[in-house]
Amino acid sequence: MRYFLGGFAVVFLMVTLPPMVRSGLQGQGLLQMLATRTPTLTPTVTPTSTATMRPSATPWIKYTSTPTGSQKRTPTSTLTRVPTHPPTKTPIQADTYVRVNGVRYPAWYYCTNANPSIIMFDDDAYVNPNPPTPNNLRDQPRLSAKKIGEIPVGIITDTTVLNAIVIMDGPKCVNNYVWWYVKYKNLYGWTSEGDSYWLLPILEER
Repeated sequence: MRYFLGGFAVVFLMVTLPPMVRSGLQGQGLLQMLATRTPTLTPTVTPTSTATMRPSATPWIKYTSTPTGSQKRTPTSTLTRVPTHPPTKTPIQADTYVRVNGVRYPAWYYCTNANPSIIMFDDDAYVNPNPPTPNNLRDQPRLSAKKIGEIPVGIITDTTVLNAIVIMDGPKCVNNYVWWYVKYKNLYGWTSEGDSYWLLPILEER
């Protein structure tokens, strides 16, 4: 056995060698030398640390807002006027009768300084074609108000009346005229019966 095995080898030799040999070795101090010799250490290899890869930096991303859809305008509600005349087509007793273009119409006295009116609230009507002059449409019931359009004269056919208007509010008594708030196609405004019955009712609609 080799001596660099240290103390364990010495014990092994002491046990396995014959008695005479052990006595000789002890006398020469060889066993004590072997027992106290520093063993040769096997060098321990310290593993190198594994390099940890740092994640690459997150690339810079430019965020842009995503449109939520086209902006749509909310249409404003159409002004609803509170009628000053009772909203009914139930026939009422006429104050008098007038004749226009050879037709006899029932009439009512709405305004003290104006001709009796032959129009009722909620009537369908048209501009008198005699004379063939359009009626002005204004934003207020007076002659000085802004003009916003014209209503052409009515054209009577076998089945209908072209350029008809709907009486939506009124009457108003201004400038010695009877004024009505009417709808003509997509226009809304005030127009008057004038002093010679510029507006005529569609009688079958009453």
